[in-house]
Amino acid sequence: MSRKSNTAVMTDRILPEYMSREATTAILNLNTGTLSSRNIRIHNRRTSIRLDDRMWKALNEIARIEGCTIHDLCTAVYDYKDSDTGFTTALRVFLMNYYRVTAQQPDMMH
Repeated sequence: MSRKSNTAVMTDRILPEYMSREATTAILNLNTGTLSSRNIRIHNRRTSIRLDDRMWKALNEIARIEGCTIHDLCTAVYDYKDSDTGFTTALRVFLMNYYRVTAQQPDMMH
C-alpha cells in the first residue's frame, strides 16, 4: 500500500466555487503567520502573551483606530472576559468581533 504524495494531498483541497473573493483570500492565507510573544500591561502589570503576527498587527490597527494603546484594549478585554475564559482566547474573540462589527458597518473604519 502506498502513501499519497504531498502533491496529491494538495489537490484534494477544494474551495467552493460560490465562495467570495474575501473568503477565498482568508482561507488561502491561513498558514502564513508566525507566533510571537510580546509584553503588554494590564492594570500596569506586565504580562507576556503569544499571538500570531497578524493578530498583533490587528491589535495595533484597532488601537490606532480607537485612539488608545494596545495596553488599554488588553486591559478592557481582561476586565470584561468571563472568568473561565483564557485571556489570549478572549483577545482573539475581541479581534474577530471588532472586525465583524466593522464589516457590518463599513463607515466605522477611520
